[in-house]
Amino acid sequence: MHRQMRFFLRAHPRLASPHTMPQDLERDKQTTRKRPRASKRVIEPLVFVRDSIRWPQCAERGENHHPSPAAHHSSRCVIVDDLSHQSSREEYDVIISSGCDVLRVTVDLTADTSTSVERGKERALRPGRVSGTSETTTIGRASARREIQALNASDDGLRLYAVDDHGVMDCWTRDGEDGGAWRATASGTGSSDVAGVGGWCGVFPLGDDGRVVVAKSASRTLDVYDGDRRVRRMNTLLRPYDAATTASVGGDGRVLCVAEGHHLAVYDDRVAERGGCANRIPLGYNKPLFAVSASKAHGKEHVVACGGEERVVHVLDVRKWGCTQRWRNAVKFDITQIELSATAPEFAYVAGLDYECMCGDWQAMDASGGFSFRADSRWMGLASRPTASGCDVLAGWAESGAVYALRARPESE
Repeated sequence: MHRQMRFFLRAHPRLASPHTMPQDLERDKQTTRKRPRASKRVIEPLVFVRDSIRWPQCAERGENHHPSPAAHHSSRCVIVDDLSHQSSREEYDVIISSGCDVLRVTVDLTADTSTSVERGKERALRPGRVSGTSETTTIGRASARREIQALNASDDGLRLYAVDDHGVMDCWTRDGEDGGAWRATASGTGSSDVAGVGGWCGVFPLGDDGRVVVAKSASRTLDVYDGDRRVRRMNTLLRPYDAATTASVGGDGRVLCVAEGHHLAVYDDRVAERGGCANRIPLGYNKPLFAVSASKAHGKEHVVACGGEERVVHVLDVRKWGCTQRWRNAVKFDITQIELSATAPEFAYVAGLDYECMCGDWQAMDASGGFSFRADSRWMGLASRPTASGCDVLAGWAESGAVYALRARPESE
């Protein structure tokens, strides 16, 4: 005879009464729910203006100048301190290029305490007009008379670099004691290395020792120049689209983070093995990256952000060789420009392929603490820099010839 087995189920005391079940489940949800951050920083725009570039040679003839298009991800905008006006006003020089010309326009970003920045539909910022007439001057022209693809400046803002679509570089310097006038110091650097067809090219200074890297998308090369002499050539696996310099892992030098296809490749010209490539990190789903930015905040120099056709802002730590955060769907179209905030390291300025620019918190993956604004045409360059008063200055150049500039300050909510 088989022994009969009996099983008894004991009711849990919390589930004994059906009337208490919904309350208990709701209490469990509240205890497991993720708590919001105690304090959150926001970036408050203080002043936002729009100005139009007036080409001197076209103004004399009464003609309108149409900017040259260049590559859709080219960054032909730089912002530096204005040294010609010794005053307490917040004035900055926005340097742009079109065709083979390099121009400078001085923008006044002094905040008016009696008024605030206007907001329009969906709380997007509405630019105001600059007071008076902005002064537009010509800095110089490309030595090869070809279209300039990229502009860049040294960390101190005293050296300006321009590179055309074949990788020929020109340099201008200025003396802080002479009113900030720009003078050509090197022209036609790399003219003997021209080969093949033209395409996007970028220029990136490696610190203050005079070394400069010229990236060429058509030939897939990174040429390192010391003065006017090429000291090394590094070949990339895929086409480079953008790059940014950041501190090396040991902190004893500068490395170049290159948007190479759908990879973020790190190159160090002091490394002999693997053609100078220290690491290559795959990102996305075989969709190219168009923009790279390295943090300028103190202690955050190892943070690098990049984005492209996937519309995702990838934030990486070069010390760990991995991605720490991904802000998905930051803008509606392909990301072509990225600038990390220097005063609030968790914020980034992201520009899309159309005319949108978004400032958001990449750690929280939203734009609730930032802001957004729109230009009247697609962006052709975006640049940012910190100020001595703890603010961010952002400037962008649109295809219509208009320059947008703002000054924002991070605050605790």
